[in-house]
Amino acid sequence: MSARFPLEELVSLPNFYLVTPSWQRDRVAFYWDKSGRIELYVMDLPDGTPRQISHGEVPRSLRTGFAWSRDGRTIVFGRDRDGDEMHDLFRIDFQSGGVTRLTDDGDTQHHILEFNPDDRWMAVLTATRSGRQLNLFLMRPDGSEVRQLTHFARPFEGGRWSPDGEWL
Repeated sequence: MSARFPLEELVSLPNFYLVTPSWQRDRVAFYWDKSGRIELYVMDLPDGTPRQISHGEVPRSLRTGFAWSRDGRTIVFGRDRDGDEMHDLFRIDFQSGGVTRLTDDGDTQHHILEFNPDDRWMAVLTATRSGRQLNLFLMRPDGSEVRQLTHFARPFEGGRWSPDGEWL
């Protein structure tokens, strides 16, 4: 005999999104809608209790991801403005809980890819700075010193650092 579950119970189950381990593999971060709103959580491995890190700062719907700093102290995430899909980047600090806006471009998309091995640069996909198509940029973790690396007419994909940080 098969068990039946009420539809209301099934659709009310919380969802986990973008489960991502830290570079040290000692913690995992994920978006979770446990409270009915998507928030960022971090859990120590192998058997820690999830800790809510964000408090309303992360996006309501997920169209872009997040990235751990290599030292495991911060996460950078993207958030759009009222569903316009023009994502700005924000950094959340685990010690202070503070959230810092890194970009503030109303007509530009920013998508964090990865921090380089010494945490001095971030690889970022950005559109409209380069003619409305996603291209690869470098950006300092404070949002400064933006450098365009690719100049393609079609959207660029990828952008991972080599283990020694020499190549992207």
